[in-house]
Amino acid sequence: MRTIYIDDKKTMRDRMMEAWTAVNQAIEGGKVVVEIKRPNKTRDMEKKYHAMIADIARQVKFDGRRTFSTDVWKARMVEQFAKAKSDMNEPLSSPGATVMSLDGERIIFVRPSTTQFKVKEGSEFIEYLYAEGTDMGVVWSDPVMEFYRELSGGDNA
Repeated sequence: MRTIYIDDKKTMRDRMMEAWTAVNQAIEGGKVVVEIKRPNKTRDMEKKYHAMIADIARQVKFDGRRTFSTDVWKARMVEQFAKAKSDMNEPLSSPGATVMSLDGERIIFVRPSTTQFKVKEGSEFIEYLYAEGTDMGVVWSDPVMEFYRELSGGDNA
């Protein structure tokens, strides 16, 4: 799969030529699908919040232990973010769900997926992680995050 972003009319012609070349190469292997849509979130946003969650997982103790994986911390942070948005009457565009297990014996919580975040939700999630992580005393590994920490008055490290 190949994604080509067109940001403005100045670069549109070059990106369209890139798409044309990609389709010409791909069609040799059979049918292709060309999809035009607005981006949900950027790859840079995704990298940023994964790095932030990794910082949280490395530094924050929860329930007396620090051994929770980044997957566990991501699930916690996404769920808490979704709750905060819902509490503000601004639910996520693709919220999680509570469903019954196939055997009917358990309730399963399916957290919202960050892959479904709109650009605004991705930005808000990053801001949420900044605020929550700073409150937890996280020392951000990215210099931009350290700058944010200083601006917000977080001196919990």
